[in-house]
Amino acid sequence: MTTLRRTLFRCSVTTMRMTWLSRIPCSATAVSSRTLATVHSPRILFALRYTYPENVLEIRGPHRAAHIAAAEQSVLAGNLIAGGAFANPVDGALLLFKNREDAVRFAEKDPYVLNGVATSWDVREWTVVVGDVSK
Repeated sequence: MTTLRRTLFRCSVTTMRMTWLSRIPCSATAVSSRTLATVHSPRILFALRYTYPENVLEIRGPHRAAHIAAAEQSVLAGNLIAGGAFANPVDGALLLFKNREDAVRFAEKDPYVLNGVATSWDVREWTVVVGDVSK
């Protein structure tokens, strides 16, 4: 196995921390004989997941403006990256936060949770390996 391949393999095994082999940060760009590969350090986010009842479209109306205002305020504060409902069927939602505490705090005060629009919720740690979530 080439040094580059060992480095890339070790990066993936050690969750993209400093490599033991070359002491090169895993966010460095490396060139193999076949491709140009950029190894990115993963980013940890927290996914707030809501479950909605079947009649969500009928019951969310009175609470939607306050829910969206709370989400927009959380975006402006730099805590919420993105959020939205699942579609076809509308049976839940996903909101991505920078840390667990902000996700829990949001859910505990969200008008959707307080008024039964979201019937359950949980927060899951989510490792982003590819894609741009740089906000």
